[in-house]
Amino acid sequence: MSTYREVVFQILDQFKLSSDSTYFDIPHITWLIDKYKALLLEKYYLATGKQVPEYLLHTVCLKLQVTGDCVKGTEVRSIHKLPKLVTFNDEYNVRIYPIDDAFNAKEWTYVSRDRFPYVGKNKWLKHIVYFTIFNEYLYVKSANSGHEYLKKVMVRGLFEDQKELYSKDENDEYKYLCELSDIDPCTDPLDMKVGIEDFMIPALLESVIRDLTPDIYRPVDTQNNASDNLSGIQGGNPDRGYNQQNPVAVNSYGQPGQLRQPQEGQYE
Repeated sequence: MSTYREVVFQILDQFKLSSDSTYFDIPHITWLIDKYKALLLEKYYLATGKQVPEYLLHTVCLKLQVTGDCVKGTEVRSIHKLPKLVTFNDEYNVRIYPIDDAFNAKEWTYVSRDRFPYVGKNKWLKHIVYFTIFNEYLYVKSANSGHEYLKKVMVRGLFEDQKELYSKDENDEYKYLCELSDIDPCTDPLDMKVGIEDFMIPALLESVIRDLTPDIYRPVDTQNNASDNLSGIQGGNPDRGYNQQNPVAVNSYGQPGQLRQPQEGQYE
């Protein structure tokens, strides 16, 4: 798979810019890469019905805590929000693995947030642990009250912004790092894999470049005089240039038209 560095500089090369371009900065380009990557992945795997390959997934660890009040009752919820996941028809492609050995034999099942309040009440289904994602938090529930003793779980999924996996909490500690996660804090963010299959790279490049193209100022020489005829023009027909020393309209073929005086405020 390509890295962010490779994709970013392919995009910059299309504009004949260097890496320290004044037009676009690298964080903005990587943000666009992540947005279009998620869109391309969602469209492709929904259209084909294929499973997302394992090499596109990442594993993070989430710490859990017991919360609750007199209205909601006791809840087991992640301390930190999940990094943003790529969704498929508003559904999450995510798997949960307990780190506590006592729960390895349990069946972990994802349910929608609408169904979540009604599960975990059947005493005959104590071997099932249900989980859902709401407001980017992970919630865990089971008819077996032992799930309240869970302190940490592994989450494996397709994340939109992989740089978010390296975020830190208020104690300057990595939120999602543990001995079982595949996060390497020493990796430069630009050297991370983009997380998209190689055959999708051309479509990704095209989408990002198309998004950035309207922001580029392109000089236009309508008079064939090796000068930018758009500079100094505010409004009006861009196919017509204007010379303040010789106020003659010039059409797109470089032929002089009728003498005209500029209106106040029309030209600089």
